[in-house]
Amino acid sequence: MKAPRAADDFGLDTSALEAIVSGRSGDPFAVLGPHDVGKTRVVRAFQPGANAVAAISSAGEVIAQLQKIDDAGFFVGKLPRKQPYLLRIHWPNTIEEVEDPYAFGPLLGELDLH
Repeated sequence: MKAPRAADDFGLDTSALEAIVSGRSGDPFAVLGPHDVGKTRVVRAFQPGANAVAAISSAGEVIAQLQKIDDAGFFVGKLPRKQPYLLRIHWPNTIEEVEDPYAFGPLLGELDLH
């Protein structure tokens, strides 16, 4: 799998994408959710089967339209700043608004995992 050019713009590489798609990623929080790439805040989501994904405010306003970067279902977009967001996911037959589970960060620390 060759990472699309757009993936490079959002701080992703081929091995990270492949690990998520195949379910082998040991740290999906390192790939998905909000991240700082240089001075830019980006959001990454993996939504197989979705037609479109947007980051929205709690009031329902679109903050960022995420770009689909491959056929597996990766979406990425730039946020104007660090801020809370929800995901608006356009499925073939419905639209869903959900919390991004990767926006909260890991809940278990090193001691919990020991």
